[in-house]
Amino acid sequence: MAQRRGYVLIALAGILGLSILGAPLPAGAAPAKSTIARPTHLRPVQSKADCVAVLSLLAAICDSAVKQGDLQLIWDESDKAVTGYKVFRVDGGGHQLLGTVTKRYFLVKKPSEGYANLCFAVQALAGKQTSADSPRYCYAPGATATTRSFKASFTQTQVAWSASKVDCGSGPFPASAFFQAADKEGAFTAFFPPLRNERPTSGSIGVLGVYAGAEAALLSLQQHADIFGYKQFCSGNYKGTNPSVQVNALAGMAFDLGELARHKFYSAALTLESVQTLVYTSGKFTLQGGGWCAVHVGAATREWRLSPLGNMTYSKRGLVTLSSHPQPGIDVSPIVSVWASQRYAAAYGFIVAGLLQPGPNPPTSEACLTKYASPSLKVVYF
Repeated sequence: MAQRRGYVLIALAGILGLSILGAPLPAGAAPAKSTIARPTHLRPVQSKADCVAVLSLLAAICDSAVKQGDLQLIWDESDKAVTGYKVFRVDGGGHQLLGTVTKRYFLVKKPSEGYANLCFAVQALAGKQTSADSPRYCYAPGATATTRSFKASFTQTQVAWSASKVDCGSGPFPASAFFQAADKEGAFTAFFPPLRNERPTSGSIGVLGVYAGAEAALLSLQQHADIFGYKQFCSGNYKGTNPSVQVNALAGMAFDLGELARHKFYSAALTLESVQTLVYTSGKFTLQGGGWCAVHVGAATREWRLSPLGNMTYSKRGLVTLSSHPQPGIDVSPIVSVWASQRYAAAYGFIVAGLLQPGPNPPTSEACLTKYASPSLKVVYF
């Protein structure tokens, strides 16, 4: 990793005209006075806007350095005649040249003793002229980013189910169909009432853990039942109906970020590990297939931890749609940045929601209710 990082620094030096010296140079005298305006507002990079402002298409290099905890300096320049800059270390009473660059950006390679007590200044170049020093910048805690991972402090799943009308001609469906699902650890088990009524039925249950996705079963298998000694034929497609059961699960994940309220937010990445697909079954019908299905990840808009049923709603702002298996580090910066701007007052957490099939009945039987294990949130902040 250290060797790879060295290659990145060398590439950065070539692209930006940056010269990183392995050994300190002798302290030199400050230049004579010049008519060139000196650079101003020398400061560390502390936002994505800073990276874009000075590096444009190369902002990804700056972003990577932020996440590695490197010190990056930027400054302002008012003189259009300037063609380059010299960056100096100025603590200790001298001018120690660190490098020459063409952009208003300099990556300071971290010395073995760290950044503490280091001060810097920049001079502008125009032809053979050199400006006076910029106002100096001295390193202070928080100038470089910290990366920290948080485990979810609370998780909860809301499971909503509905069954369409089950009609077998002259009477109700003659055989009960309890639907149930259980994960391998037995932490999640859901039972649904017998599908015997002629009326549509629906309901919700709450369970611990993170489960999201949808289940859809068509009750179109032909069944025979003995009612009062009479063999009755029943088909789910009777009278053109297509009885079905649909299950949809959405989960809430809360993260305690209150202690970061005094810090400046930079980015956040959510990790969801899909570990198991649950398939609802019954004594009469089985959902075919099974796999991962697309989900939304959004910011919760209500407090759902005390009363989850009906409260798991999410905002479209910053909404992330996952159309394939989640990869480590889903970028949720737009969501968390809102929390940061409000000092986490409205940080209700995330909602992971399965996508329902449109219409009253699903087109096919399918199963893609997924269990997610150990969600974590990696936050980069200053």
